[in-house]
Amino acid sequence: MINEPLFRNFTPLYQLIFLLLIILSSFLLTFLLGYLIAIPLFGPDVLPMLSGIGGTNGENNIEMMKYFQVVSQFGTFIIPAFVFAFIIKRDIWGYLKLTTPPQLKSIILSVVMIMAILPFINWLVSLNGMFHLPESLSGLEQWMRSSEQQAMELTEAFLSDTTWKGLVINLVMFAVLAAVGEELIFRGVLLRILYDWSKNRHLAVWLSAILFSALHLQFFGFLPRMILGVVLGYLFLWSKSLWLPIVTHLINNAAAVIAAFFYFKGDIDTDMESFGSSASPVTIVASFLIVVGLMYTVYSYEKKSGNVV
Repeated sequence: MINEPLFRNFTPLYQLIFLLLIILSSFLLTFLLGYLIAIPLFGPDVLPMLSGIGGTNGENNIEMMKYFQVVSQFGTFIIPAFVFAFIIKRDIWGYLKLTTPPQLKSIILSVVMIMAILPFINWLVSLNGMFHLPESLSGLEQWMRSSEQQAMELTEAFLSDTTWKGLVINLVMFAVLAAVGEELIFRGVLLRILYDWSKNRHLAVWLSAILFSALHLQFFGFLPRMILGVVLGYLFLWSKSLWLPIVTHLINNAAAVIAAFFYFKGDIDTDMESFGSSASPVTIVASFLIVVGLMYTVYSYEKKSGNVV
């Protein structure tokens, strides 16, 4: 029948390959469309500016980079997730687990947890930063560190806008679109494919978290981002609602954006990336134990609600 999903009987491996093809196609098409729209908006020198020849200095350069960041979010995450869900099942919202609202208690616990985890996460950042490749791969390590430094400088250029308009744009870009897009792909689609493949929920959560961290291409932030991916994966698994990890992810990113805004304004002395980085071992252990306790509380509550089987 014409209304039947085209690829509903695909094996998980073929679904994964198909998803990658959708992401690649969507990225290329949205980038091309975005480029054509950018020419009248930013001028004919879009490609040299985008390639970094002009650096990130200059308001026009920053605005253009933000524009392409938004285009990338739609092309890489949001559009592919909806297209994949439609082709596989037709019931887009049901497939992506967007029809079930999250429990208010679980939202509150998850938000508290994502704040409590900061000392532990920032300790992992410092630990991850001490990793070194073998001497024979020193060139690769130098490239990795240089790449990450450039990404950090670009992010700081975005977040250093201390206008209220800049804050709103950064919240939409880093909090709303990033949270929605990344959760749609990594938890809504990829985790499900990995579970269908492995038949093991825990393996699916950890593999999706590893891919979530790896595809950010920030090598020396791999470990902390992976742990955040694990937390978000279990929240999705237990609640059976993609809205819970979306809200948790959004609050985490929004808090970082707002903290950076007031940090660059000079109103506070530290941002989210530094909070807890110099915490004592007792604080780090306490952070970890609090998060474990809150995770167990969410699990127990969702199990009583009938979501965990």
